[in-house]
Amino acid sequence: MEFHDLAAKLLVLDQLCHQLRLLPPYDGPGLPDDRHDATAIDEAARSYYRDLHVPDELLARVTTVLFDGGNSVYQDVAPLWDGEDDLFDVRDWREIAALPALEVVSAAGPLDPAARRLLRERGVVVDDGSDRSAVTRGFLRDVGDLKVRMSAESRHAALLDGLVEAFAPLPVDAVTSGVPVQLGCGLFRIVPEEHGGRAEWVAQAPDYFRDLRGAPLSWQRSLSQSLRIVDAQRQLAEEVLGDGAPSGPAPSFTDGVDVEPGAERAREVHLRRSPPTPGRSGWCLRPGRPDGSGAAPNPTTYPLAHLLRIRPGAVPALALPPGTTVVLDVDEVLSITTL
Repeated sequence: MEFHDLAAKLLVLDQLCHQLRLLPPYDGPGLPDDRHDATAIDEAARSYYRDLHVPDELLARVTTVLFDGGNSVYQDVAPLWDGEDDLFDVRDWREIAALPALEVVSAAGPLDPAARRLLRERGVVVDDGSDRSAVTRGFLRDVGDLKVRMSAESRHAALLDGLVEAFAPLPVDAVTSGVPVQLGCGLFRIVPEEHGGRAEWVAQAPDYFRDLRGAPLSWQRSLSQSLRIVDAQRQLAEEVLGDGAPSGPAPSFTDGVDVEPGAERAREVHLRRSPPTPGRSGWCLRPGRPDGSGAAPNPTTYPLAHLLRIRPGAVPALALPPGTTVVLDVDEVLSITTL
């Protein structure tokens, strides 16, 4: 495989030279001591990486690429670069998408929509923070006798009242011991944190974008990701079922979803929901259009949160009731039918 976009090649070489150590990184003298410009390029390093031959068998070892200003290969080429310009922006993501074993592209910020679409069409997971928000504010809510700080986007303030209602049936000792409650598909808990020598109660939600297969939940203070999903699920339920119609029972993101072979990377897939059972959402992901019958052949069961990585376009539909079928083209919903 020949690279025509040096920025794309550098992403791959950051993995092969610095992360996997399968190729030697540049080891030259570096910039002269009198070069203090953030835009200064080490031409020897750039030439080294431009000319470095990458065997196809090594390209087949690259499963992840990271697009981040702190990449080691960038420090080789531009040691003083401050990350404030487009020096290393990829112009042709087709060269990245063509990597035969690529599974995940992680980026410090949202990718261009065309690049995201291209990667998702190849079945590549894109973790660029587009499902999370850095713009949150603190809210103080009463949960029983507790004053609880909740961090969320301003537009989701009303959903926090629903979260308070979800905690209301729990006895106070259950709340203070961190017992989680469910709102939509998301889980939430209240825990004590110490700030400035005093304790305060804060609400937390899991970071569901993490791969949860066999791993414990990773809790975070920001509720934005979970509340954004709750909001999207409620809006879609109203659109599909009608205002006030019941959409549940909503599964938890820790419940199982059955994924048929080939469905993770297929372009067109469908999700069908059967009646749930304890610990299982009832959802099954299959490649191709629904055929209306037949059991899934040898599916693998994952936590439902896995769909955030492989089929984020389906997530707003996950609270819809049994009998629902969702057909997707990559992440675009083509149709939703309910019995």
